[in-house]
This record gives sequence, structure tokens and C-alpha cells, in this order.
Amino acid sequence: MKKITAFVQVYNEEGRIASLIENFSWVDEIIIFNKESTDRTKKIAIELGATVIDMPFSEASENFAKYINRNLENTEWCIFPTPSSLIHPELAYDILDQIKNPLFEYEAIALPYLMYVLNISSKYSPWGGEYKIICIKKSALILTDILHNEIGFDTKKILKINNSLSKKNYALFHCTHKSVDDFFTNHMRYTRYEANYYRNNNKVIKLFPLFKEFLISICTVLIRRKTYMLGWDGVALALGYISYFQMKFIYAWEQKKLDKNPYKIQFSEMSKLWKMHKKKNDTRIL
Repeated sequence: MKKITAFVQVYNEEGRIASLIENFSWVDEIIIFNKESTDRTKKIAIELGATVIDMPFSEASENFAKYINRNLENTEWCIFPTPSSLIHPELAYDILDQIKNPLFEYEAIALPYLMYVLNISSKYSPWGGEYKIICIKKSALILTDILHNEIGFDTKKILKINNSLSKKNYALFHCTHKSVDDFFTNHMRYTRYEANYYRNNNKVIKLFPLFKEFLISICTVLIRRKTYMLGWDGVALALGYISYFQMKFIYAWEQKKLDKNPYKIQFSEMSKLWKMHKKKNDTRIL
């Protein structure tokens, strides 16, 4: 029985897979779920000692929970980093010290957390929080196929690890969206997936709740997070954050209208007209 296992899904991460494995080399096993990568991701991961399991490609994480469930038997604790994750060595070994203590009664661990989006991390950023719970005991783990909510837990026994000594960089880092191109590519992928989820699962698309999410996102950056305090950086982050909910609404709206696509109707009508003209041997068009 392994004490702690890291589970992570990847696709074409040859540029970051070595860093991921280095930062989580302290766990008993790293299981990489490879989503049909076409680069050197799998080769590098195997060379560095990770266990690699191939899984079908997916736009989001709809297969992640299923593959985790198949590989939980031989571990007690799970940790769920991403290719964007970094962790301070002292924090990593503090986690190990805690879970290896026979008297440790907690079932989840909240880690001090720093999230970087477009190279910016701030208390005024719309993303992130002070703590992140990605280290969960198997007995308390809850897995779903819902985007952004794949990993959950059912316990109130949560240890919050505080940085009482104010150690520099003593945290779990999430360094995502290194460029604007990367930012909007992922936005499009995830928002399109969320909109398609309704149609693919025969669910009724309700636009009002999605529009409400969009309005809440505006309130989040203006009132709750005060993102404008970052100046032009804040303006850029705020617009980027709001754009996710805007794009999700528009994709869902498009899905709702697919069955009554005016373009398809127009093309069909025009095709009928041309067929009628050809039958009449209309010679006016040469």
C-alpha cells in the first residue's frame, strides 16, 4: 500500500512534464494519464520514472475520474497536480510528515496557494484563493466528470497548513496561461465543451442562469476582488475573466439555435430554387 500517489492528466506537455515530475518526486508514485499526446510527453515521463497510462483524448476532463477510480486500490492518499503546478520542497515534506504520523486524523489538507494567470498573481486577481485542497485521503475522495469540479471530498477533517514562518514561496503554485493566445485557446476549448455538454447529455439549455453567471463575473472583478486596483493589469485580467462567461453564454446560445439554423435554411431554400430553374431549362443564365 502506497502512502501517497499523484494523479495527473496531460496532453502534449513535453515542455513541462519534467518540471511536474521533479516537483512531485517526493510522492510514492506519479501516475500520468496520457491523453494521446503526439509529442515526447510519454517518452519523457517514462524515462523519469513515472507510471504512464494511456487514455482517450478528451477536450476537458470527462474521462479523468474514471481512470483515477481504476488506479486507487494501492494508495491511501491522493494528490492532484496539473502540468502547471509547482510546490516548495519544504511544503512537500511537511505534507509527508503530517500524513505519515500515526496520530494524524485529518482527511484532507489545505495548502497555501499562489495562482499565476498571464504571469500575474495578486489578491486582486479574479482567480485563485489563499488555499487549495488537492491532497485528499482516498476514503474521503469524491470524483465527478463535471468540468472544474472533477475532484472533491466529503469530510470536515481538513488540516490547513499555515505559513507561520513566512517562508518565501512556501506554497503550491498554479502557473497557467503563459500567453494571451494560450489563454483564449483554453477559454474556447472549455466554454465550447461546457455548452456542448448540455446537448450531448440531452439537457435543456437554459440561457438565463448562464447570463446570470456572466453578471456575477462582472460583480466579482468590480466588487469582490477589486481587480481594478492592479491598474491596466487589472483591466486586462478583469476582461479576460469576464470573457470566459461571455463565451460560455454565446456557445450555449448557439447550441440552442442549432436546430433552427438560418444559414442551413437559407442554403436549403436557395438549392431548391436552383434545382427548379434547371428543370425549366432557364437559358437566361449562361
